[in-house]
Amino acid sequence: MQENPGPTRSGIAAPPFGLPEDRVGIAVTIVLAFAAWHVVAATMIPAFPDEAYYFQWSHHPSIGYYDHPPMVAWWIWLGRTLFGDSNLAGRSLFIAALVADSAVIYLIGRRLFDHLTGLRAAVWLNATFLLGAAGVIALPDGPAILFWSLAVLAVVMVMQSGTGAWWLAVGVFAGLGLVSKYTVLFLGVGIVLTLAVDRDLRRWLASPWLWAGGLVALAVVAPVIVWNLQHDGASLALQFGRIVNSPNFVPRLLLEHILSFFLLPNPLVTVLAGYAVWRWLAADQEHRRAVSLLVLTAAPILVFMTIHALRAQADAHWLVPIYPTLALLAAHGSVGPGRRIPHPRVAGRYVVVVGAAFAVAGGLFLAGPLSQLVPGAAAQFRGWPAFAADVEAKRRETGAGWIGVNDYNYVAEIAHHLGGVVVEQVTERYRYSYRPASDPAVIDGPGLLLVLGEVAPFERCFPGLVPAGEVVHRVNEAPRRRFSAFLIDNAHARVVEGCDADGGR
Repeated sequence: MQENPGPTRSGIAAPPFGLPEDRVGIAVTIVLAFAAWHVVAATMIPAFPDEAYYFQWSHHPSIGYYDHPPMVAWWIWLGRTLFGDSNLAGRSLFIAALVADSAVIYLIGRRLFDHLTGLRAAVWLNATFLLGAAGVIALPDGPAILFWSLAVLAVVMVMQSGTGAWWLAVGVFAGLGLVSKYTVLFLGVGIVLTLAVDRDLRRWLASPWLWAGGLVALAVVAPVIVWNLQHDGASLALQFGRIVNSPNFVPRLLLEHILSFFLLPNPLVTVLAGYAVWRWLAADQEHRRAVSLLVLTAAPILVFMTIHALRAQADAHWLVPIYPTLALLAAHGSVGPGRRIPHPRVAGRYVVVVGAAFAVAGGLFLAGPLSQLVPGAAAQFRGWPAFAADVEAKRRETGAGWIGVNDYNYVAEIAHHLGGVVVEQVTERYRYSYRPASDPAVIDGPGLLLVLGEVAPFERCFPGLVPAGEVVHRVNEAPRRRFSAFLIDNAHARVVEGCDADGGR
């Protein structure tokens, strides 16, 4: 394959990758201080249901799962393999990824703008509210953010060097991003949009290097696509079918989306990023191509999620992959011309101080000490060890050898806290295609069935239920969910088939 000469007028300075000495120490200290807090928080914050669910995946690494691509499970598995079976171990790579992403963001900011912008963006990424407080949690967003940023850095290298081989790196990182979370697909749309808009980059559309990079991305994600084809498009249909199955316009959901987008990246970051975009729209020529790259690569996911919010709930963390972009834009906006923005050093102090305060308060809130100040707001994180202990006590009391539950969140939490006890979900069996079947001899023996909601369908599904009281999930001593408990026997065939709301047939 012949080298395409690429653009000769990048319009962007290309300083070396080396870190200048001034101010680096302060920035590194702040980033590592956030990481140290995340390590502390990881030991205090209990696994919430989705995270416990991913921990269960990590016990059986696979190339595909019902809900998401597999990278989150692989990272948890690697952390547990390296550091032991604990919440901190499973979260360790996600904490390290935010530190690594800070370095990547510095490099992008340094190459697109200048040293100060790069340092500020790296620090401010950690000071975004959602990442500062909850960046410790093992979610698909962790690897997605890192690989998104690495892909953008590789595009910057294409712009500055004119070397087509960098498109292969773009393909590798974009592919790994898709193996992390499907929303990274919007980055590909943003890159194509950037190439179409930028006349100096447009020539790459005819370059074999660009198309080779696309094939590399396809090759990286191909195993996940194959898994989906073998499982009726399970995770793809779930994630991309949300908007199709959504109700009509709900104004409240759009307002919540707008407010979360403004508040959760840190309002100061959002305002400064908006200022940078305003200058860009006003045809400020300084660093115009650099800002265009950031805006155009982030625009597709932002537009899609806003459209989604017109009809259904758009979870706040869905936009986390563009938080590095917001940090870069904010850092650029803070050092640019104009008297309406506070002095950069003052603005920087505000962003970091406010972000650090929110990170500590948010971590303590999720960990429990402050959760009673807002009853119910952190319910997903509360009461799980006690609930699992009550379930285990009920199992021993009834002489059951295994536990069946009709809600996947509670299956995950019970299994996460009880370890070696066999826990089966008696509905939605497709969620567990990755897991080897449990020993039939165990499931055919006495089992404890916990039913959340209507009992009648399970009376049809498991004839001969013997009532065994109830088990209550409590949050700050207040009941949150009540499960009816039953003793069942000879249930293996029904568990394998699944017992849905209509009785399993």
